[in-house]
Amino acid sequence: MRLPRMPFCLVNSMFNFIYNEKFRAIFFQAVTFSLVAVGIYYLFTNTNENMTARDMKTGFDFLWITAGFDTDFHLINYEAGDTYGRVYLVAILNSLLVAALAIVGTTIIGFFVGVLRLSSNWLLAKVAAAYVEILRNTPLLLQIIYWYLLLLRPKQSFDFLYLDIFFLNNRGFYGPTPFFESGTALFIAGIVVAFIAVVMLFRHARKVQDSTGRIIPKYSWGLAILVIAPLA
Repeated sequence: MRLPRMPFCLVNSMFNFIYNEKFRAIFFQAVTFSLVAVGIYYLFTNTNENMTARDMKTGFDFLWITAGFDTDFHLINYEAGDTYGRVYLVAILNSLLVAALAIVGTTIIGFFVGVLRLSSNWLLAKVAAAYVEILRNTPLLLQIIYWYLLLLRPKQSFDFLYLDIFFLNNRGFYGPTPFFESGTALFIAGIVVAFIAVVMLFRHARKVQDSTGRIIPKYSWGLAILVIAPLA
């Protein structure tokens, strides 16, 4: 039995269609999309079956479950008996605070280092350039590990001004907390009175200088008032 032969023009058009760049691009994209869709479907069904077999639930119902742990730092009231949703809110606020402090701090440092790089002093310009090049060419993850493990360990906290007052480590920033007890109102009143007295002193010194030309040591007297009045 002899099969009918396909016309040469039909075969030629089929080859032209296969070797068409636009067709091949669409074809391979469709194949890739199909494979990705099949993979996602397999992962979803497999995960769902495994979670069902282990009696594990999905969703956001856990946000209303009691967390049972405390946090070292929080901007809002939080206790160990609060929910995971409350912990999530605490984490968001802490992240926003860190981001705001980082933006302000890096802006100040960047401006200062940029000015130093433009300095006519050769040593300051080279130190600033080395600082920029080292931090810019070092991976950020390596810098985070360095600060976290080497400098901010709890047993070796960074002591600001070396006065044993403010400490920084990987658990947070620690400093003295003021306690308002008896006599606090008088102390605050002393500060207010000192500021009012300094303002009046500056005005009186300006009037005396304009009228008589005599210069009153207002800065030294004002500093003495600001120190003596609250202490008294």
